[in-house]
Amino acid sequence: MKGKHVVIIGAGYTAVDVAIESRLLGAEKVTMVYRRSLEKSYAKAEIKKLIEEGLEFIEYASPVRILGEEKAQGVEFARTRIVEGSVVTTDEKFVIDADVVAYAIGQLPTSPIREVVCANEKILREAGIFFAGDVVAPRNIGTAMREGMARAKEIGEWLTKKAPRKVFPVPVTARLIGSVLSGKC
Repeated sequence: MKGKHVVIIGAGYTAVDVAIESRLLGAEKVTMVYRRSLEKSYAKAEIKKLIEEGLEFIEYASPVRILGEEKAQGVEFARTRIVEGSVVTTDEKFVIDADVVAYAIGQLPTSPIREVVCANEKILREAGIFFAGDVVAPRNIGTAMREGMARAKEIGEWLTKKAPRKVFPVPVTARLIGSVLSGKC
């Protein structure tokens, strides 16, 4: 990263972590680009501190494409605006030179998690279903790691004390996982 220009797409806690690490690894310039305003970011307090330390922050822009053949040389962005709460891209475009491009965009729970996450947490744990990190709500790295470690301990206890003794055969499990990943479940 030494001497490079890092462009970060997103403005959440992961984007903050990427910005901090980029600077620690010697990036000459760090630019964070967000499709909404800074005030709409979960990490606005942290980003404001980074701006004071030299981070360039660009709001109301969404990536269109990464420029460069063998390596990143820049990113083309389209200006955005908010219409009835939704982000809409405009025809206005601009380019930011970049040596490194990092996508640090938010993640939303996907099916079937969206339906399951509203269920009673105790019932889910009894069934061997555990959640942590961004699948629950936006998290920073530290919180996600702490939750992951806590869930790993709970999973270990569940496997040794409560798990059914008969496990699905591998082909059945593979089909179930495939159904979830393809959105059929």
